[in-house]
Amino acid sequence: MNFLNKLNISQQLLKNSHRIMAMMLLSLHAFLIFFDQDEVYRQMFYFLSFGIFLVWQPIWRGSQKLSIIASLGLISVGLLGYLYFNWWLTAIWLAVLFGLLGGRIFSGDSKKNRLIHILAASYLLAMLLLWVVPKLLNASNELLAAEFVIFYFMPLLPIAILFIHNTLGPDDNTPVVDFFYTLVLFMLAVIIVLGSYAIGTLQNVNYIQVMFYTISALSIILFGL
Repeated sequence: MNFLNKLNISQQLLKNSHRIMAMMLLSLHAFLIFFDQDEVYRQMFYFLSFGIFLVWQPIWRGSQKLSIIASLGLISVGLLGYLYFNWWLTAIWLAVLFGLLGGRIFSGDSKKNRLIHILAASYLLAMLLLWVVPKLLNASNELLAAEFVIFYFMPLLPIAILFIHNTLGPDDNTPVVDFFYTLVLFMLAVIIVLGSYAIGTLQNVNYIQVMFYTISALSIILFGL
């Protein structure tokens, strides 16, 4: 009976994994918004988003037991985020999530499941370019008009994911991470962050121009993929 209960929970988590992911993105959004405003809310939403990430994470299957090294790694990431989180670590974390989610776009998923990951990856990339990188460059004042989009429009992407029906059935395997595309997209996100920072720091241009250069380069790279 205990085994059947665990199996049923595992199947329900698999069936609703995209909704768990959407809740993670919403809590991550709150964490990003409150990053510089309220330390209590920032820590609360960090633990909430990280906890939901542990439930959702696509690397280990629900029936698999974590090794000691993996457990220590996850605990270390959690403590690192709690004690030393800054905008650079935030950018790296979003790049990791972008790699995990973006890598699924190139897998053999159905159109609905691919749409889910496109929406999630688009949200993460937009938050990187419109919110995190400007914080690194102290260029937030140049994107004040984008705050309305960030506060009220960007959460609509994870909310939309909540209402998409996942086509995974109980007999389907747990989605496997495509480590090649995950690594490629993670490195791409890191290059975007570092490239934007370098352009904004070394050249006397405003952030709108930085975004133009970055998006142009990104389009060329994605076209090559």
